[in-house]
Amino acid sequence: MSKAYDVYLTLLLVSLKINLEILCEATQTIRGRTLQKLNLPKDYEAFHDEDVPELEQALFNEVRRCNLCMEFLLRIHEDMKHIFSMTTLLQTAATLFMVASNIIIVSTLSTAQPEFWCIVHWVIACIIELHMICHFGSGVTEMCFYFRRTTYECEWYSCSKRFKTCMLMMMIRMDRPMYLTAGDFLPLTHNTTISVVRAAYSYAAMFRNVG
Repeated sequence: MSKAYDVYLTLLLVSLKINLEILCEATQTIRGRTLQKLNLPKDYEAFHDEDVPELEQALFNEVRRCNLCMEFLLRIHEDMKHIFSMTTLLQTAATLFMVASNIIIVSTLSTAQPEFWCIVHWVIACIIELHMICHFGSGVTEMCFYFRRTTYECEWYSCSKRFKTCMLMMMIRMDRPMYLTAGDFLPLTHNTTISVVRAAYSYAAMFRNVG
């Protein structure tokens, strides 16, 4: 696969992860940032935020802004799945069979032959190329789990009903974490790289026995 394709996909995944991380921090610090914006003490507490309408409105505006940002990131994720799903599946399958075929070739060579090390280096490069996408794909998924935790930690106890409703909607939407998939069925995580290498070794052993 083109190196430009891998770099482009990796950059998109890194950007998505960074934006999710920013969203997590923004959600977790909603109350602190709102109190600072309204020039209220950091330790200011209200039994019900509705008792201070200005505070309640500011908190709701912040959580709504976070909700809109989350929906935007979810749309980006869906677009990425639509664009990259099939090409990533082809890359994964190609890596599997290229590694398997080269394992067979390497098994017939001696370590003293220059071709042996050239093929070994090439196989390692293929695996790293796939693992790079899986690694950053896993990072996006991990940030989704982190988002649910930070949402719960945003000091919502005294918030209004509409604030809590908005917060629950965000948590429900993140109930299914973001996965970059190969062919809409194979999530690209760290385990995927291991599975591909194991499958390649199994195919190589099978082809050698058949041969």
